[in-house]
Amino acid sequence: MNQIREEWCNDTVMVDGNAEPTEQLATPCLPAYDGTLEEEDFIQVDLRVGRAFDMGDSQLEAFVQIFNVFNRANRGYVDGAINSRNFGKPLTLVGPPRIVEMGVRFGF
Repeated sequence: MNQIREEWCNDTVMVDGNAEPTEQLATPCLPAYDGTLEEEDFIQVDLRVGRAFDMGDSQLEAFVQIFNVFNRANRGYVDGAINSRNFGKPLTLVGPPRIVEMGVRFGF
């Protein structure tokens, strides 16, 4: 994950090469980051549990399935515009939040 931190630089203004600072200016610096604009890895754990029941020549299956069990926020597109306030930060989410589905399937 990109480690972004907003910083303010304190620039010292020198006059005639004098080593003594005459004025301190607070100016925004470019955000520091870990050197890449890569997206995070996509990690998602899904689970499906079901039970089948024989009904003569046919079969009934009841199931529950959960997508993104741990409800992990998978971040997507990283802002690469150097002049953006969000530079290096993920702007979108990829994949669904946790979803729970229940259902039955009838086979004949």
